[in-house]
Amino acid sequence: MSALPTGTVTFLFTDIEGSTRLLQQLGPRYGEALAHERALLRAAFARCHGYEVDTQGDAFFVAFTSASDALACAADIQRALAAAEWPEGASVRVRIGLHTGQPDIAAGGYVGLDVHRGARICSAGHGGQILLSQPTYDLAHESLPDGVTLRDLGEHRLRDVYQPERLYQATLDGLQQDFPPLRTARAQTLPIPPTPLIGRQDALGAIRALLQQDDMRLLTLTGPGGIGKTRLGLQIASDMMASFSDGAYYVPLATLSDPALVLPAIGRALDIREGGDGEASLRAWLAGKRLLLLLDNFEQVIGAAGMVADLLADCPGTRILVTSREALHVRGEHEYPVPPLEVPPQPHIEDGRGADLSDLSDLLQYPSVALFVERSRAIRPGFAVTQANLPAIAQICARLDGLPLAIELAAARTRLLSPQAMVPQLTSRLSLLTGGPRDLPARQRTLRDAISWSYDLLSPEEQQLFRRLSVFARGFTLDAAISLDTALDGAVPLTFLDRVASLVDKSLLSQREDEDGESRFSMLETIREYGLEQLAASGELPRVRDAHAAHYVALAEQAAVALTKADQRAWLDRLEREHANMRVALHWLRDSQNDLMALRMAAALWRFWYVHGYLSEGRGWLDDLLKRTENMEAGPGERALLAARAQALAGAATLASIQGDTQRARTLGEQCVALCRASGNREGLAIALTLLGFLAVQQDRIEDAAAHAEEALALSRELGDLWILARALSCLGQVAYSQAHYERAVALFEECLLLNQRSGSLSHSAIQMLYLGHTFRAQGNLESALAYYRESLRLSRELGDKIRIERELTAIATIFAARGQMERAARQLGAASALRQMLGSNQHPLDRAAVAAAEQAAHGALGDDFARMEAIGRATSLEQALADALDEPA
Repeated sequence: MSALPTGTVTFLFTDIEGSTRLLQQLGPRYGEALAHERALLRAAFARCHGYEVDTQGDAFFVAFTSASDALACAADIQRALAAAEWPEGASVRVRIGLHTGQPDIAAGGYVGLDVHRGARICSAGHGGQILLSQPTYDLAHESLPDGVTLRDLGEHRLRDVYQPERLYQATLDGLQQDFPPLRTARAQTLPIPPTPLIGRQDALGAIRALLQQDDMRLLTLTGPGGIGKTRLGLQIASDMMASFSDGAYYVPLATLSDPALVLPAIGRALDIREGGDGEASLRAWLAGKRLLLLLDNFEQVIGAAGMVADLLADCPGTRILVTSREALHVRGEHEYPVPPLEVPPQPHIEDGRGADLSDLSDLLQYPSVALFVERSRAIRPGFAVTQANLPAIAQICARLDGLPLAIELAAARTRLLSPQAMVPQLTSRLSLLTGGPRDLPARQRTLRDAISWSYDLLSPEEQQLFRRLSVFARGFTLDAAISLDTALDGAVPLTFLDRVASLVDKSLLSQREDEDGESRFSMLETIREYGLEQLAASGELPRVRDAHAAHYVALAEQAAVALTKADQRAWLDRLEREHANMRVALHWLRDSQNDLMALRMAAALWRFWYVHGYLSEGRGWLDDLLKRTENMEAGPGERALLAARAQALAGAATLASIQGDTQRARTLGEQCVALCRASGNREGLAIALTLLGFLAVQQDRIEDAAAHAEEALALSRELGDLWILARALSCLGQVAYSQAHYERAVALFEECLLLNQRSGSLSHSAIQMLYLGHTFRAQGNLESALAYYRESLRLSRELGDKIRIERELTAIATIFAARGQMERAARQLGAASALRQMLGSNQHPLDRAAVAAAEQAAHGALGDDFARMEAIGRATSLEQALADALDEPA
């Protein structure tokens, strides 16, 4: 590589046109022809002082210190190939591209844009053709080889090269001089985007594959304003120029509102002069041609969809790529919804839980982050990515839904704001995201303008529905939307489903299926913010918020009952999907001083918060609402208030206990018992007594625990409630376990397990399996203990019960330590510790002694390696930790 020319270098690229067809024609003799072609080319390289850089298949990459030498070599090659005799009367036609630049040299050879530019110039030509770039022309045109002239072919757009390139053709006396159009986009047919496309490789590949299908005549790229449809369409048209012998043409429609003007606009883009019948002229011109039309911004001339379909039917060589905020809905149309750019995983804004963004090395690989950084550097050349600002950049991109226009507008704000200072401003995205480049269309200079463009195209009825649906956070079901509209208007109009479908068509709503097959709709948060603005301006906001909250209070109370029964898992999943809506409803109810409704919702949600690990968030809501309703005069709603307070007290006590605040938990539990006794709430009393019993076991107050459990047991038998009965028996089992009465403990836990299996409560079945494991471990039966721990872990994984998973991981770690598997034990202890830290929970008192013994044994066996293995466990993913604990493939 040290022998390669440096400084100003001219590259020569060659390849054989139609090599596959030639191989099929020559069969076994193709190798003979290829060897002869290589010999002719290498002889020319040697005569003209060329340096062979690389060869791949039938292609060569050669470097020259002189542009004139490179051009002379290209001419020699074409003459030699034309004069050669080839097997079977075949013709070996080679295309050649020349480009001059100042490339860098790395370990593998030349690197830099000049290399790619030269290769693209070669691929734009045809067999027998020599193409030169402007820099090569400037150096070579005054000393041309004999019999060579240069022809200006004008500006062209090379694939993946963002500035147009003026190309020249070297014509040789006695050889072919006229060739088909270059395999490029002429600058006047496709506009040159001012910036490179970032992060769309998957979409580009998928769209190219669709357009290459034989039956694909009309493909529509759909999506909301600012999603990047136009930019993607232009890239596709440029990339696929070589696939259409008559080129690709851009037809802008954004300034039109009359569908009748669409076909004339296509004619103007094709430079067809209108005669007496412009439409007939257009069809006649397109007949027999093979080209791609890019129709941009079709949404406001959607009435022309039928005309476009008719045009395709009459012109079989034409394919049309459309960008639109809604599909055309004509026969033969295929739709590709353009997705947002991928964003990094984010912590939950509300409670601080979620993905760990401490490892910043991978964040720049996310296309949304790369776009923000690239555009910020264009605005501020000194903009640097640091450990301090990269997490803020990631959060900005996530809060903007990966919407390219929003990210570009946010990057423009780096003139004034650091990313860290920008994050708090994003509570009002639409006010922040203004001031786009002046050469953008007016509708895209602010994000609000981009969304208004779509909103203004809606009918008044569709606008009202859009405003109302913006109250939902992170999605909603069709049933929820119907419930909302019914609450507001008393009945759902017959056109309701049509309006929802229209909002989906116009890319203001997106639709997907949940795992259970139910349709779910959602808005990008930036679009939702605009909808809420319009809802407030309409005066309907309080009514809509009230109806939304009422729906989710009812859903939460329905879930509270179901979480103790057989369909527990499905309800946990449903509540997770609706958690954002529950949060919105809670905030509205509290802010509007509807404390009783807020308390009812929080009281109904505490088991979900417990199982899915929203401990601090749940405690915050319960403690606040219990305080706000402490002296409430309920009047006719007194019974509902007392029941909700009892349930909330039990929930607050449970969450406090998990976080290690045992004294607070006991106080709340005793308040719950007193309230239930006073109000005659026997079911609530039985539950509160078992809660006090569990707390007493944890505090080693065994006699109190037994007394509470026995009273709860008597009540549950009277009530005939299997779930409460199982809780009481489980409490007595923990009493027996704490007293080392292991045979009695096993019998009680097994009875509880059967009851929970009968009622279908997976969560409480997992609890009994965990305690059966503890009891067998205490008896020295490690294999039975491990089997129960693992089955408990499988159930908790199925439910997403992270609180229980933490206990099961530590329990399995104690078995590993007892079996001498110290490294595995240390890793599991580290993984459990990391999970506790993420959840904000404390180690369960009944687990501490066994875990401490396991830690001591592992540390003694591993020495300094213990800390290293524990750190590995802390850093591993939860999925990997579960696989290790269960002996499953990672």
